[in-house]
Amino acid sequence: MHPEIVQAALEAGGCGYVHKEDAATELLPSLESVLVGKQYLSRSVTDLDDVT
Repeated sequence: MHPEIVQAALEAGGCGYVHKEDAATELLPSLESVLVGKQYLSRSVTDLDDVT
């Protein structure tokens, strides 16, 4: 995982980030969160210290 990619996506206005390894279980919950105005980061991303 490259934290700089996640950071760049969020700085560019992204509402969240789902890593492809997490997509099978987290894609639907991430869409639901973003649709109600929340930010979403997949578990593998939230384990990184450098992001956000």
